[in-house]
Amino acid sequence: KPSGRYRPGAQGENAAGAGVSGFTHRGITALVLWITNFNTLLLRGMSEVTLQAYSAFLQEALSVVTAAGGTVAGIDGEYLLVHWNAARRCSSSRVKACEAAARLRGLAVGTEFAVRIGISHCLAHYGTIGCEAMSCLTVLGKVWVQARLLA
Repeated sequence: KPSGRYRPGAQGENAAGAGVSGFTHRGITALVLWITNFNTLLLRGMSEVTLQAYSAFLQEALSVVTAAGGTVAGIDGEYLLVHWNAARRCSSSRVKACEAAARLRGLAVGTEFAVRIGISHCLAHYGTIGCEAMSCLTVLGKVWVQARLLA
């Protein structure tokens, strides 16, 4: 089974069961956490205190989503991308994503980070892609676009 983690070499190629090009189609729940003022903070020049607060916020956010059974798809500065029901089957993926979203909103209270959260559930493709040196589990489809638009 794919684990959602990077897998080197042949192990990564076979992680999805059908090779690097093998994708499965199923209902996936995606959560996008958007720190809406992240770029403003960057342009203003993030202080050491702000960088430490950002790091602590992300560590807590990662704990929340992994405790809810989510698989982190990526962190890209202002965005945290998480999915359910790809790496591991999860019949309550929408409920778990909503519970995680409520806890994530609570984490941002009292911080300098303004957050918005979008959740989407629809059919998407998932599988392991990459090359022999490095491959990873990925989710492809409009589920990410919808979640970002809702954030």
